[in-house]
Formats: sequence, C-alpha cells, structure tokens
Amino acid sequence: MNLLGRGNNPKFWSEEVRFDERYAFMRENLLNKWNKYKNEPIEELKYTDFIMFGTTGNRVIFEAPYFRRRDRLMDAAILCLIYPEEQEYLDYLHNLIFAICNEFTWTLPAHQPDILTNTDNTFIDLFDCETGGELSEIYALLEDRLDPLVKNRIKLEVKNRVVDPYLKAVATNPRFPWWRGGYTGNWVAVCTANIATSIFHLYPECYTEAVAQDFERILGNFLSGFSDNGFCDEGPGYWGYGFGFFVVFADLYRKFTEGKINYFDDPKVKKIATYLQKMYLTENCVVSFSDAGKSCNYDLGLLHFLKATYPDDVKVYSPKYGNMGGKIFAFRTFIWFDKDLYDNPDSDKEPYELYDEGYQWLIKKGENYSFAAKAGHNAEHHSHNDVGTFIFAKCGKQLISDLGSGVYTKEYGSPVNKYANNECSSSRHNLPIFDEFFQRDGAAFKSTDVSYEPGKFSMDIAGAYGLENLKCAKRVFTFDDEQVKVSDSFCYDGKITERLILLVKPSLEKDGTVTAEGLEITYDSGKCKVSVSEHTTSKNETYYMLDFALNESVKDFEIYIK
Repeated sequence: MNLLGRGNNPKFWSEEVRFDERYAFMRENLLNKWNKYKNEPIEELKYTDFIMFGTTGNRVIFEAPYFRRRDRLMDAAILCLIYPEEQEYLDYLHNLIFAICNEFTWTLPAHQPDILTNTDNTFIDLFDCETGGELSEIYALLEDRLDPLVKNRIKLEVKNRVVDPYLKAVATNPRFPWWRGGYTGNWVAVCTANIATSIFHLYPECYTEAVAQDFERILGNFLSGFSDNGFCDEGPGYWGYGFGFFVVFADLYRKFTEGKINYFDDPKVKKIATYLQKMYLTENCVVSFSDAGKSCNYDLGLLHFLKATYPDDVKVYSPKYGNMGGKIFAFRTFIWFDKDLYDNPDSDKEPYELYDEGYQWLIKKGENYSFAAKAGHNAEHHSHNDVGTFIFAKCGKQLISDLGSGVYTKEYGSPVNKYANNECSSSRHNLPIFDEFFQRDGAAFKSTDVSYEPGKFSMDIAGAYGLENLKCAKRVFTFDDEQVKVSDSFCYDGKITERLILLVKPSLEKDGTVTAEGLEITYDSGKCKVSVSEHTTSKNETYYMLDFALNESVKDFEIYIK
C-alpha cells in the first residue's frame, strides 16, 4: 500500500527533486547543514545531562544534542533519497539510527516520571512517539537500501518503545498516558499521528477495531479543543505542530483505510485549516498570545497540502514566510511541495476584521496597522495571565507586544511556579496593575460582560485579578482604519498603573505623546505621569515597560495608538 504518494517513487527524489530548480533552496539547505556536521562525531547523550532536569530543572543541556540527532537523522535520510549513489549519506544514517536505537529512552527527561529513579523506558510522550514515527517512515522510504540489522533494530525498538506500550494502554486504561484521558491540546495529535505512522508502516496487523475506536475518541478530543471558527488558543506555532501532525495522521489514515475514513470532509477541520492565515498581522509577525512566538514561518509542505485540499479557503502567502518542516514534515516538505503555488502565492495585503466568540479573540488587519486583543480566562492551553491584553503591529513587527513564551524549564512547566515567570505574569502584558497586584491563574479568573461589534470590543477584566476591592475594570477597544483607542474605567480605591510592553525604545516627546519607530501614543498628561524602563526576557530579548501611573483621584484612562 502506497501511503506516501510520490515519496515512494525513487525517481521523484533522484530526478525531479535533484534537478528541478524550484527545489534548489531545499537541496542547498540540506547540503549546507551536512557540510557543517558531516565530520563531527555523533554526540553522546550523557547520564549527568539526562538527570539534570531532576536535579536543577534545566532541560536544554540534554535536549540540545537529543534533538540534533533527530534533525540530522531526517536530513541524512532525505540526502539518501536525493543522492542514492553517495554511500557516505547512508553510512551516516545507519550510524545515527543505531545510536538512537541504543538510547536508554526516547522520552525526554522533562516528561519522564520519577526521572532520578525510574528505569522504565517505555513511557510514551511526544518525542518517544515522534522518534518512532520518524524511524518508521525512514524504513518505509528506504527499506530496500537499509542494512538488515538496521531494519531489524528499527522494527524491534519501535515495537518495544511505541507500539506495544500504546496497545497495552488501549487494552487496559483509556486515561493512560494522561493525554489519552480527555486532553485537547497538541500532545493528542502529535502522539497519535506518530503511533499511527509506526503501526501503518511497520505493524499494520496491529490495527484493530479497538485501535480504530481509540483513534476516533482521542482525536475527537483534540478537535473539540478548537473553537467553532477553528481557532487554536495555543497559537500559530503550536497549531503548526499539533494540527500539522493531525493532517499527517488524516492523510495516512485516509489512504490506509482506502478512503473509508476521511477527516478532511469534516467542516470543522476545514475551518481549522484556515487558522494560520488569520493570525498574520504584518509580514510574518503573528498573534502571540500565551506561549506563541511573535513571528511564524509556515511549513511549506503543510500549507501546500492544505491549499490543495481546500483551494478556495486556504491562503498560502509569500515563500519568504515559509520554511522546510522538521520531523516527519521534512519528507512532506518535498512530497507536498507545489512548485506552481510557490511561484504564485496568495496576497497577504487583504484587510480583515474578525472575532472568535469561542476564545474571545479580536483580530483586525489593516493597511496602516494591525491589532489583536483578547478577553477569555487564565486557564487556556499554555496559558498566561493575560485577560484583556492586546498587540499593536505595523512595519513588519509588534510594537506594543505580547512577549510570548519564556524559556521552558521545570519551573516554567510547574502550575505552582509558572506565573512567577515574567513572561507569564500579567505584569509583562499590556494591562493595568492595582497597587502591586497582578492577575491570578485559573479558569475562575476571567473576563465578564464581553461584547463585540465591528469597530468595538469591550470587557470587564476585574474578575481576572481576584481582588475584593476591585469592583470593576472596564476595558473598551474602539478602532478604525487610522488608530486604536483603549479606554479603561475602574472602581478601585488604591494605586493604579497602566503598563504597556514595547519591543522598540519609546521616547517621551512632549506632554501627552510617546513615539517609537513609527508608533505614536497620545494620552491625557494631566491624569498621569509616565516612566520607561528597559528589561530583558528569559530569552535575552530587550523590551521596554511604559508605565502610566494614574493620579490618585483618576479612575479612567484613555490612550490613542497609531
């Protein structure tokens, strides 16, 4: 059964991909990376680095070489397909596969229960499943060229570490691991897609009615996590990751079942497919609420596949916003790549204004600026304490910014410690501060009286702070083609500071005006005093806090932004 389309045709790789100029940038990317590391030894995964998450909370030291192994695994496999006569690529691939099969566990230390004592290497997390999926597809695409011992190791390790633990969970516990128990975030799609990839390619006899029902149940949970409009509260990057793997699964599953199960016929899936194009604010700058990034280069293969599937709905913008996908998307960057679409992208200049009632997000993209704001609650996926925050963007960047995620550490992933982190706290969002009190985390801390009509988005954000003496904090955004007005009114006896987070250095030009690289903010200088301070994020990005300290008797505040 051909599950990978033209990817299973050796001539596609050795003739079309190898010689067509529209694949040249991909080939050059692979060869440039290869030339940098081809003479380096395969990095060791050290015990002392492995346990570091359990002892210090540091994830990066172990994860960096772990992920480099897998990046190079996919690079080498593709080079083997494009240049089948070059033995050095195959030798390197064999060595790397053997090294990965020899790893103690494919599960990340950050996801391994009882990291300092647990010797069970069969816990299935995101990257255990991904490793199985990657090796399974390499097996499917290069089976005739892999040495028998290497092929046998792939089948053995994928069975022991991915397929068997999953089948055991299906047979014994519908809520284990935790992501199978009703969770709706990206883990569901990533793990399921890679488990299915391993089963479909290597162990199709393990596909049973129980497995089919499990796929349907847990992917139903995943799709329920999107709003009716297809919005994803995890942001564009996690959409590309989670929904991207869902697309991989749905494509394989449609072929594996010979068209009997086709998730692409689901109207909600089509809406989810259009999410990313709605998140672009200016050039490749995107909405970055919660742990999203401030920019997003889309996966060329994924977007080209979605465009082919929904040609009248999905837009694919300039290829300068695109990149080669990693993981098993690396194969699909080539397999799904549309040369004609690459040369004729859709326009990204069309203005729009849309509101998602499910997550209470407002997005306006215009000729002069773009703007996004949210109401919602403080218990979303990858949640920050950010009810009522907003983003103002123009000239290719966020000017008034949502900083996005911090560095992932043990503390950052802890529900107890996460919100002490600057990036997650409302103290680093475009929000008011009441004395020294910030918003609190949890679903109970949310906006009320939310309403939207074209040109106006309003809410009461007092409930996000959990303060008895904060009776109301009404925030109203009004906007047209030229500017945004933010109007706040409060019922609070205490000190109030309005804070904005800027990625460009502001200048206090005169009373009532702040400017910064094309940004202009005007305010009533009689109501407040203004101060600026410079800071860095945990990723060492510079940002500026612009504080408006309201005079004691002032209970309302307005700024105009353009």
